[in-house]
Amino acid sequence: PLLDDKNPPSQQHQNPPLNPKTTTILDVAGGKGDLSWILLNADGMKQSIVVDPRTCTSHTHLLRSVQFLKENPKLCQERSVQGLDTFQPLATIMPQLLVRQQEWKMKRRRLMEEQQQTVDMRSDGSSYSNCADKKEEEDINLSFRTAKHLRVHFDDNMVSALRIETENKMNIKAENNNHTKKNENESTLNHNDAFSSSSSSWESYWSKALSRTDGATSEITNPSKVSSSINNNSNEVLLQDASIVRSILLHDVNLIVGFHPDQATEACIDLALLLRIPFAIVPCCVFPSEFPNRFYDCDEEEDEKKGDDDDVSSFSSGKEEKTVKRRKKVKSYNDFIIYLKRKHEKIKMDYLDFFHETDTARRIVLYLLPEDFKE
Repeated sequence: PLLDDKNPPSQQHQNPPLNPKTTTILDVAGGKGDLSWILLNADGMKQSIVVDPRTCTSHTHLLRSVQFLKENPKLCQERSVQGLDTFQPLATIMPQLLVRQQEWKMKRRRLMEEQQQTVDMRSDGSSYSNCADKKEEEDINLSFRTAKHLRVHFDDNMVSALRIETENKMNIKAENNNHTKKNENESTLNHNDAFSSSSSSWESYWSKALSRTDGATSEITNPSKVSSSINNNSNEVLLQDASIVRSILLHDVNLIVGFHPDQATEACIDLALLLRIPFAIVPCCVFPSEFPNRFYDCDEEEDEKKGDDDDVSSFSSGKEEKTVKRRKKVKSYNDFIIYLKRKHEKIKMDYLDFFHETDTARRIVLYLLPEDFKE
């Protein structure tokens, strides 16, 4: 069977881990940003950017749990044992969190001291470093890294806008490779025109994307001139500058992740394929009424066997000779998985290691690795 929860693919892969120092992650539909927080503060990734039109809240619940487990090491050890009723996943990564916390504190201290080089002593006679330590103790948010937030909808509009950017870059590269000294001036002119067109096209998309987002950007009179703003309640960093966001998406991001990204699911895979970067997506809801143009080729005989239910184990991908194919509308979860998987011949499928008492939680993960793009 193509999809079979009873006999899932192996969950152990012999692939080299990502290099945290060079990995910038796009966390699509990341909500409050808890996944990004863990990727930054437990895995030590270079950067993780939450893409979600909703306002990200503070990580108060996570921080309180971390503080509690830190102050109660015996309980932390007990809660790190899987299989027990007291199991708490956060407890299993406490060693990494505490190491990253100290590293971030030291880095913050160095940065703050560099910014205050002219101030060696405070008026009360205490050193600047001691003041920084006290401030971090009072605000635990400062002792951990915070993900940046791209507060826009992640959809086909974004993918289309970035496709235009990549096509313009490819045209420019082709022109530069073919030009000679005789037409160097003309080629340079075309080069500049292409960049201008690309920039205005992206600016147009970005302006509409921000206007579509409620709340956060409504008070910004000229979003393209603002590089970031900080939400004082949650230390949230909002990315607003059109050129900076464009550069990050085209040049910095090298992994896209999405855990139940809803309407953004297909766009995640489309952008990853466009940029030729790896992804890991856990699809959930299908939204057939919002995406009526999703179809895939289906053998008529197999389709009759499958019926209209969502039993993911009942559909076979086997092809027989002289079978009749027809266009099948994507309506069920099983349809959606098949449809997404056919976007690239090397898309792999696995299962996340968690279960729900009702056995309804969607835990299939679709992914591509960096080497899958090598020809």
